[in-house]
Amino acid sequence: MDLISHLIFAVLLNSGMPDVWLFLGAIFPDIDKAVTYPRKHFFSHLSRTLFTELPMESLFIAASIIIMPQFALGLISHYVLDYLSGETKPFHPFFGNTVNFDIPWKFKIFVSAVFWIIGWILVVRVWSLNITGL
Repeated sequence: MDLISHLIFAVLLNSGMPDVWLFLGAIFPDIDKAVTYPRKHFFSHLSRTLFTELPMESLFIAASIIIMPQFALGLISHYVLDYLSGETKPFHPFFGNTVNFDIPWKFKIFVSAVFWIIGWILVVRVWSLNITGL
């Protein structure tokens, strides 16, 4: 999924309440893209590194639950969305099994578009509340 969809999904899981730590947690797992993009690996498990697989995810989530729960919710939302919408090797480097729910690309694009629309509705709603002072 794209970063905007990750951000919006995290906000939806947080009952529509945006939070800086939530946003950082939602985009933090994609920091490995700085390594995989130059190698032209954009999709599927090839674009994922050990950084975004289950062993490391578990450590990040456990540490962040103790330190900053909102960051942990952002991480969890990111991982859930990635596992549901993509192809991954969750037990890499221990096992090479690939997990894929075989969700068609058109459906993934539709879901992403729905998240973007919901995001715009939330932005407009917050903006209108700030202008009117309600």
